Amino acid sequence: MCGSRELAEDLAHDAFVRLYRSGAQPEKPLPYLRRTVVNLLADSCRRERIARAVAADPPAIEMGPQEMETWHLVNGLPLRQRQALVLRYGDDLSIEEIAEVMYCSQAAVKSLVHRGLETLREEIGKSAEY
Repeated sequence: MCGSRELAEDLAHDAFVRLYRSGAQPEKPLPYLRRTVVNLLADSCRRERIARAVAADPPAIEMGPQEMETWHLVNGLPLRQRQALVLRYGDDLSIEEIAEVMYCSQAAVKSLVHRGLETLREEIGKSAEY
């Protein structure tokens, strides 16, 4: 299902841990565990897709020096800030949608976007001074 034995083992282990920690005792644990593994795999793929969306390589479009500098500044941000900015301004998602994709609160998304933009403003200001 996931193309990697190691990942499959990790997902199965996580599913058993979740079942144990929940204290639930389903009548049929196998379907419960199977569904949990599928959900964990979907989560893993979603996070991987976000990481790929903010890859360090510039997109295959022609960029001038200013766009290239901005691209490098964005890639210098911490991962979560970079993810929030790319999802907000690159994919044009709403704060609510970003919170759902990143598994965090809307307040956290707003904070990540704000801090990312502040850092970019500071860095652009520094480079303009030189």
